[in-house]
Amino acid sequence: MNCPQCGVPVEAGATQCPTCGAALPSSIPTPPVVQVPPSLGAQMPPATPARTSGFAIAALVLGIFSLISFGSTALLGVIFGIIGIVQTGRSQGRLTGNGMAIAGLSISALALVTLPIMAAILFPVFGKARDKARMTQCMSNQKQIALAA
Repeated sequence: MNCPQCGVPVEAGATQCPTCGAALPSSIPTPPVVQVPPSLGAQMPPATPARTSGFAIAALVLGIFSLISFGSTALLGVIFGIIGIVQTGRSQGRLTGNGMAIAGLSISALALVTLPIMAAILFPVFGKARDKARMTQCMSNQKQIALAA
């Protein structure tokens, strides 16, 4: 500790400065320690867990359903997936479900991409079936004409 008047180092426990003779304070004042009563700690509300975004859940459900329903809900799944990703990003940790939103978005996008491919595969099949039906109807008509003659 140093003398407050002359600044010379003084031994601990001395009452006077050996150089200038000034009276030294008996102890250095410390700031008061504030103690929190244990009862206040128990009264604090528990931290609420982060909620899952409803749009993220809806995107995942619509994405899975779009695979079953041949893409009928895929567009809504993509839209809800994008909204869910934006919502969870802006929530600053209050909302979770970013992974669900990404999964719903990608499943819905996959259903949207495979829909035209499936249609391109099935259109020739439907065309052949239509031609076969016309040929059968034509033969039936010819038979009726032959029976009439």
